[in-house]
Amino acid sequence: MNYFFLAGGVMGLENLRFLSDSNLKPSLVVFSKDEEIKNFCHENNIEFKELSNDSSNSKNISSLTEVLKSYDFGICSGFMQIIPGEIITTVRKGIFNIHCGKLPDYRGRAPISRTIMDGLIKLTVTIHKMDEGVDSGDILDEETVLIDEMDNVNDVYKKATLAASELIVKNLEKINSGKYKLSPQDLSIKPKANLKITKEERRIKWSEPVEVIYNQIRALTYPYPGAFFIFNGKEFIIDSAIKSADFKNEMEKEKSLYGNNNSLAIIKNVSGNGVQIDFFSGSLLITKIRDESDFSIFNIGDKIE
Repeated sequence: MNYFFLAGGVMGLENLRFLSDSNLKPSLVVFSKDEEIKNFCHENNIEFKELSNDSSNSKNISSLTEVLKSYDFGICSGFMQIIPGEIITTVRKGIFNIHCGKLPDYRGRAPISRTIMDGLIKLTVTIHKMDEGVDSGDILDEETVLIDEMDNVNDVYKKATLAASELIVKNLEKINSGKYKLSPQDLSIKPKANLKITKEERRIKWSEPVEVIYNQIRALTYPYPGAFFIFNGKEFIIDSAIKSADFKNEMEKEKSLYGNNNSLAIIKNVSGNGVQIDFFSGSLLITKIRDESDFSIFNIGDKIE
């Protein structure tokens, strides 16, 4: 098969490993500066083109327009540069993109994080034929992975990476032969693609249900920007937390602390294991705060925003 692979990040690299192990190596790999992908190509004798990370640089994807036209089709996974319409529309059998979210519901940025934040128990990994829109092309195939209650975004990313690898291998011959059926998306469900997660979306609102806050934390943990709260005028990012099993009984006893202020949160306990934060709908044991070696800055009874 004469195809190119647009790769980026851990997922792109792992997809390449899986293809190589399946004796389905691409003829060409294109990536923006990435030493691991470059080394993999060297070690496996795969031709590659390394682009600048600066999409405005002359050495960007547009500079390969004529080169890519000579291949039968392309696969895209984790590649972050915008692919010009001239390339998308002239590659003979098209370019097929891996998207780690249900389409069209999770078009755009951060589909794994948004899926977890929405409290879903399954993530859909999709392969679709690219058009000039954002994740708007017709769907070729999809695979679902389970999201366990304790999974964070990195756990789900690993599951999605394996599912994506299997999805590519499963469909490669179909793409090459042209023997497949595409399903158009109903873009009226999601007319606009999601943008990157905003600071407002990252800020913890203690008036929200405990499940919402817990999902927010695990969806945005390191190396992602993180869910944060404010204490003494400083932002603190939570990277790990555990839901308290008996918070309901505790909260019924202590509602007098909150009165009508359901946005208030109070430090209930501080130990070597973490900080227990009680709020109107529940309680969380915060076990890791980014860039803080311990929890000594907090005291029982402190109020946080």
